Amino acid sequence: MAVPLKINFDQYRWRTDIETETAAKVHKYFFNNNLTLPILTADPTLLAYSDVKTYSFYENIPTALINYNKYHDEAAYVVYNTEFYPCYNEKECEDRKLLFEVIKSENMLIFNKEDFYIFRNEKYDK
Repeated sequence: MAVPLKINFDQYRWRTDIETETAAKVHKYFFNNNLTLPILTADPTLLAYSDVKTYSFYENIPTALINYNKYHDEAAYVVYNTEFYPCYNEKECEDRKLLFEVIKSENMLIFNKEDFYIFRNEKYDK
């Protein structure tokens, strides 16, 4: 009876307990630098590891552009993961590139590790 229970447990355990090295470095950066101001994030894992107020822009590219513009002034930091948005056609790839270019042009890069970028919103004044 123990064998079927183990098989079922492993089958329903969809999330690994091991955090990727890159994600760990991003989380440690926020923790070590005591960053407690709101974050606009394209990476949903930050929501799980932080009590900081977050705004998301990770649904899809069109929604990401809308949410980025909507919440940019409310967030002190912008976290972007270049690999988060898949692009299935040329238009989506162009939109993803446009989103990243807008983020780079409107914020100051303060951390980069592989596909993760953390930007500081210089216009944040709260």
